[in-house]
Amino acid sequence: MQYSIQYQIMESGDSRPQDCSQDDVFLFDNPAWLPSVGDSVSMKYDERIRAFIVLSRHFSISSPKLYLVNIVVREATIDEICKRIEE
Repeated sequence: MQYSIQYQIMESGDSRPQDCSQDDVFLFDNPAWLPSVGDSVSMKYDERIRAFIVLSRHFSISSPKLYLVNIVVREATIDEICKRIEE
């Protein structure tokens, strides 16, 4: 089983995420690499590394061997990241 992850950004005040996704494609064989709602993730977006908080996840079965995972995130604040680093 493989998991293809697509992250979509939801800007502050928006009612839905942007239609575009991150710059890179993420493929995993192990579902342990899937972030849960509330987790923080860092990834390359708009040509720079940014930190985000996971808001929701949606799973689609593309084939018996491939799951597509759409993850909606919002940008993390500096305070949120600092608190997570301290933990």
